[in-house]
Amino acid sequence: MFPSRPWFLIESTIKSHFTNRSDVTILLEMKRFDLEFRVLLAMAVANGIGESSIVPLIPAIRDDLGLSPVQTGLIWTITTLAMLVAAVPVGYAANRFGSRWPLIVCAALMPLALVAQAAAIGLPGVLAARLLFGFSFGILWVIGPARAAAGNRGAGGTGPLIAAAGIGWLIGPVLSGAVADATSWRTASAVVALLTLPIVPFVYRFAAPRLVGEHVDRLRPRAAFGLVRRNRTIAGAVLVSALLGVVGGASNVLVPLALDAEGLSAGQIGLAFGVTSAVWIASSIAVGRLRESVVNLRGIGIVVAVLASIWLLPALRPTAAAFLLFLVVSTSCRATVNALNYAVGVRSVLGDTAPVVVGVLNLAWAVMALISPLLAGLAEGSSSVRIAFAVTGLVAAAVALVLLGPRLHFRTARAVSSVGRAGDS
Repeated sequence: MFPSRPWFLIESTIKSHFTNRSDVTILLEMKRFDLEFRVLLAMAVANGIGESSIVPLIPAIRDDLGLSPVQTGLIWTITTLAMLVAAVPVGYAANRFGSRWPLIVCAALMPLALVAQAAAIGLPGVLAARLLFGFSFGILWVIGPARAAAGNRGAGGTGPLIAAAGIGWLIGPVLSGAVADATSWRTASAVVALLTLPIVPFVYRFAAPRLVGEHVDRLRPRAAFGLVRRNRTIAGAVLVSALLGVVGGASNVLVPLALDAEGLSAGQIGLAFGVTSAVWIASSIAVGRLRESVVNLRGIGIVVAVLASIWLLPALRPTAAAFLLFLVVSTSCRATVNALNYAVGVRSVLGDTAPVVVGVLNLAWAVMALISPLLAGLAEGSSSVRIAFAVTGLVAAAVALVLLGPRLHFRTARAVSSVGRAGDS
């Protein structure tokens, strides 16, 4: 059936008039675009469950395998390494060949990686499993934001996508923590694998094939990096992505270990992260309803300033209550910045080049998220944890000052067509 809402018919008629294409063909494409968005939302939920499920398991994995602080940080770092490797190539492949098969591969890797995690022998096995999951994560978060923000949806698309991932984070830690308390971290990993398995046939059935004759921009990854130099908006978005890598990587290592030191069990840690995910969902949905006039780097800078201040709280008062308050506020800030930053980055270029540009943003995130868990893993004892929180807060404050500085009255950069031509050369 065609979409039943009357404005679909009106819009298709208008597009048909100005493009000399059949309004029936346009209606089919609009239906395909709407279905594609729902597929992306379902994948974001499943990926969020798989990604977050390991958070309450980290102390148990550390104790079971006898890991050092640096080895514990590697569990997060290896996932990021996969994003680092995949970021730009996946964006280019999606631009060049369409998103259907990359999304199918992404869906299949999720349960496969979690089964491998459950059966892992020693640290190398856990790292190999997390590397596999990282490839799935990387594929989704290159293609997902670019397609969600397309069709003039902007933050109205990236906001719900980030919120869908938040639903996964609401389920994953609570489920895996409860199962781990009752059984073991290996059983918890297997249960989460079963939960994400249905996404594979769903994506295979509904992920839309590339349309015959569909235009694909030929922007090369090298030209995408050139955009960072030429386009101040993209340069600012890359800086913000790098900061998100710092705060995300550090938070996912420091907070579970700090709460474990305060005497919380795996189930309680999972519950804490699960509850804060409700904040993530609410914040992401709120971003989707913001006026376009506030979807810019200056608006992001204001949120980053709040994020910087909350990172200083555990440094000044390292108690369980302070950590929980930190989780709530920082989660809201990260969700808001995530959704806004993707929307700003995608809006600053032509729509067809968006997957490659999102790949560059994710590359910046991955580089910093690769380093920060290792550095955070070195923090042993309350004094070192306090220093780690303080340093991260100061880094966020520096980024906020750059974004809010007088030079950052950013304009959308020049048309990207010239860059695209450079990429083809």
